[in-house]
Amino acid sequence: MPNTLNKELGWSLIDYNQEDFPLGKIIEDNLLDFLLTEHNTKLYSLEDIHLNQTVMLNLESIRQKMFSIFREDEFQSCYKNFGKYLIDTYADKNALIQKTPTARIQPPRFMTTSFHSDAWYGHSKSTNSFWVPITNVSPNNTLNMAPSREISDLTMNKLTFGNYSLHEINEICMKITEPTQAKKGQVLSFGPDMIHGAKMNTSEFTRVSFDFRIVNSEEDLGYKPISNYFKYGDLTQVVQNNVSNKIDNQKNQKVDGYLSYSNSCLGVNPKSQLMLCASVAKDKNLSIQRNESEIYVFDHLPVLQHYLGSETPTFDGVIVFSIGIFNERKDIAEKILNLAKKNSKNILFSAEDILFSKDSDNDLILSKIN
Repeated sequence: MPNTLNKELGWSLIDYNQEDFPLGKIIEDNLLDFLLTEHNTKLYSLEDIHLNQTVMLNLESIRQKMFSIFREDEFQSCYKNFGKYLIDTYADKNALIQKTPTARIQPPRFMTTSFHSDAWYGHSKSTNSFWVPITNVSPNNTLNMAPSREISDLTMNKLTFGNYSLHEINEICMKITEPTQAKKGQVLSFGPDMIHGAKMNTSEFTRVSFDFRIVNSEEDLGYKPISNYFKYGDLTQVVQNNVSNKIDNQKNQKVDGYLSYSNSCLGVNPKSQLMLCASVAKDKNLSIQRNESEIYVFDHLPVLQHYLGSETPTFDGVIVFSIGIFNERKDIAEKILNLAKKNSKNILFSAEDILFSKDSDNDLILSKIN
């Protein structure tokens, strides 16, 4: 979708009519109703989510409710119309749009996604991202972006040829990015080569947003499966009834909190990897707090190392698809196994059904790597 972008900057702002496409209102009305009915919390704005301690303790359930809203008829109907408008205006009928957007909630003093470019996570060169704030944003809580494509490219080259930790990657990216100017009623569109991320929210308000992607054609999906996308023809059909993914916090309370992780393992697409991780976690009565994908261009697995490190004490461990995540690198595997032991974190290898803990012998895993 090149027509949405300033070629030199690598990003552009798109205005849209919030009355024609009331995406933010649908999300806010449903979330505020959910907070009242499920958490007995009366709020008048999503910007105030952080003011209620009960809500903050259940923040991930609020984010999962956003995903549920995304799959319901009311939102899907509006979202499909919006997608059709964007494709009609900026692309052609070969383009596809992501079926389910990604929900973002960033309270004050919180960070969200690490700095990255979407190409690092397997998105193709013809994929554009669209970031939509639904609360008021300021330089203190907005998305940060490399100011130009040239600066982003230079930084990515530096990172690609260095053996940086995830913390170092974030620090380098923070220094070269600037707050974007997007506001409610606007969409920030940017290319897959643009470094972006969210610094700590230093404002007094929670920022709520969502993002999605549009790709030029099904011939250039990168590492992403076509099942992630609507084709243009799907956008003109009547929205079918969807079963909402309702969250019941009172059922099946689980003790352990794990991260579900995927990478380019064995050529298996990340969605399939995470599905197996979720299934195995359910069988073992383990709670997955969040999902993360590895940065594809790095073979030392900095994201996995980060979540097994001492900086993330809230996780009991990581659930991965298979021992194949190490891509036959015994040196990387041994380093990561030792890191997990050092910080008393488990690694559950779903395909092999092996739970590696601080008391496990490294050879339990290393012997299975050719």
